[in-house]
Amino acid sequence: MQIKKETKRINNNKIIILLPYWSSYGTKKNSFDKIKENIPKEFGYISYFFTKDIINSNPLLTKKYFNRFLSQVIKDINKVKTRKFYIYAQSLGGLFAMIISDKCDIKKCILINPGNNLAESFWNGTATTELKKEMENKGITLKKLKKIWNTISPDFYFKNKSKNTEFYIKLSKIDKIIPYKNGKKLIKLLKQNKINFKLHQNFLSHSFSLIYESIFPKTTLNFIIKEK
Repeated sequence: MQIKKETKRINNNKIIILLPYWSSYGTKKNSFDKIKENIPKEFGYISYFFTKDIINSNPLLTKKYFNRFLSQVIKDINKVKTRKFYIYAQSLGGLFAMIISDKCDIKKCILINPGNNLAESFWNGTATTELKKEMENKGITLKKLKKIWNTISPDFYFKNKSKNTEFYIKLSKIDKIIPYKNGKKLIKLLKQNKINFKLHQNFLSHSFSLIYESIFPKTTLNFIIKEK
């Protein structure tokens, strides 16, 4: 698994962490290009990408890769911890965003098409069907997978610093890649923990929702940029 990082204006007081969707590494057109263009000069940013094998048919190796990526982002944040941090995350990136928000001081966090439980999203989502079959052939069940991936799943967190983070969440009611019902569980969890959030729902497919956000990011980014 490889990690790619791009930084700009990181000496600024406000830093946005950009966390991508799965399979974004190596694409000809960077999904964050337009988003970066819309980040004002008073904000710096750190943009990450990871190779597709970060999720694979070996649950323990996937867990190892997830923890490696999380450790890298948290280490980078701690290097400049006098800054104010914000997160913009798409799809799988939202999983990392929620965990990082519980371990670091994040003021605001944007989640585009997130889920609540990693194993459930993986098991029931349409993009990971082949990997699921490979796991089943090795005797892995959803119950076993939930246990293995417990500590790299968002619903294990929301216990510490994330209680002070304000979230902006976009969910698609027809999402089949990270099933909508898993997103609804996330909303329920936030309510139970009395965490501040704003919710926007639409009827775009998972992929088209990410494309739309990548082309027209300004409205969503305003949640961070127009902070009072």
